Amino acid sequence: MSPIAFVELQDGPDIKHMIIYGPPGQGKTTGALSAPGPILLLNVEGPSRAKFARRQYPGKEIRELAVHGKADIENAFLYLREGKGGEQTTVIDSMGELYRVLLADIAKDDMHPTLPEYLDVQTIIRRFGDSLRYLPQVLVMVCHEDLMHEEITGEI
Repeated sequence: MSPIAFVELQDGPDIKHMIIYGPPGQGKTTGALSAPGPILLLNVEGPSRAKFARRQYPGKEIRELAVHGKADIENAFLYLREGKGGEQTTVIDSMGELYRVLLADIAKDDMHPTLPEYLDVQTIIRRFGDSLRYLPQVLVMVCHEDLMHEEITGEI
């Protein structure tokens, strides 16, 4: 039997990134906003989204930016890249709503987006997430579980 070889600790960044995923109303936003502050909350869900979390963490500096389209996430990235605000954590709430908002922003016909427009939104989100990963902050993405009812089998 060969001896166990334990992994040696390596120097590296202490930054952690996470996705918080689950059904609505389970405390994902509140959990995300418990991360180290100051926090930049990219709020795509609408006003008062962080109301409960602000009561849970009085005194925590949560800077909230309403996201209505592509220009807002571009401006948020430029702000974070400058690093002048001192944010230790960026929270995106929620990724599904970010997709919907960006699609509505770039689609020429928001009732009937084209396949290239869907793909453009995926590219924008991927590049935005990749860009944030390389900043010296914690990145937390809030994702909602989307249950679908299968009409033929009746399964969820």
